[in-house]
Amino acid sequence: MNSKQRVLATINFKKPDMVPIALYEILIGAKMIKKPFGKIFLNGKLLAQSRLRVYEEFGQDIIDVETGIATEAESCGCLVEYPDNEAPWIKKPVLEDLSDVSKLKVTDSYSSRSMYANLEAVNIISQKIGQEIFIIGEADQGPFSLCGALRGMENFYMDLAFSENEGKIHKLLEYTSEVFLNYARALSEAGADMICMGESPAGPSLISPKQYNLFAKPYEEKIIKILNKEGILVANHICGCVDKILDDFIDTGADIIEIDEKTNLNLAKNKTKKITTMMGAVAPNILTFGSQKEIEIEVKRNLEICMPDYGYILSPGCVIGTNTPIKNIKSFMDFGRKYGKY
Repeated sequence: MNSKQRVLATINFKKPDMVPIALYEILIGAKMIKKPFGKIFLNGKLLAQSRLRVYEEFGQDIIDVETGIATEAESCGCLVEYPDNEAPWIKKPVLEDLSDVSKLKVTDSYSSRSMYANLEAVNIISQKIGQEIFIIGEADQGPFSLCGALRGMENFYMDLAFSENEGKIHKLLEYTSEVFLNYARALSEAGADMICMGESPAGPSLISPKQYNLFAKPYEEKIIKILNKEGILVANHICGCVDKILDDFIDTGADIIEIDEKTNLNLAKNKTKKITTMMGAVAPNILTFGSQKEIEIEVKRNLEICMPDYGYILSPGCVIGTNTPIKNIKSFMDFGRKYGKY
């Protein structure tokens, strides 16, 4: 099996030759080509170069292509900073008041500089190695997450505290859902095999399960249903412990749910079995600061729990830091290949 076949078999709960491996190393890739990060994340050719460089070095099964978690927010009018050695971040939100949502426009994905770079990179990679590797296009801000970016997370969480804001919040979620859908379709057309929706601000460590079911889940579920109907696969990512919303998280219908090390792996495996593919959940800190033995133990633990009955992709639970040693990433890959054979 090549990497693409391996991932597709896994998503369809068929037996692959081994567990697929993803890396979540967008910052490592940027570092490896020795260019300012800001230039890479705004240039599709450089972004593609950084992603291909990582694949040449480590040989993972999935290439995720993204320009950071501010891409959609920038297209909506947020002011975004592009540092030389860090991921882009939102310097100034666009919504001073919830009522201002009516002033926002859904822009063409190809007219946004960072979206265009991501779309161009996806297309370049798809043209070069799209037959052999699985490409995930990161539309990383899902509807709830994007709402927080547009208002500023602190302001948005305050908005959620008052019931009189509910109608305005839903109106904002309808807008952000449209932004996400347009970008997801463009990524698919560019050559992505799957779209990833990042919804970490909707996790139980930040909002209650009741709020998740009122404000986040309905829009995630709607988007996934629409895209699946159009033949587009979707992954849904929430950091932190999702035990309290695990059933609802799965119920969104995502083809993959991405979790980190704080979630109960045994619980997640039992609940996702033959329903959705699980991706994770190796602790990034262990990859960055751990010994070779600690990395081996962490990889083996994840595989022993999650690889039976298929439907599992080995991955860090979130993005690997820029200071992660290359030798540690190679060890992660080596241990994954060694212990992940069926």
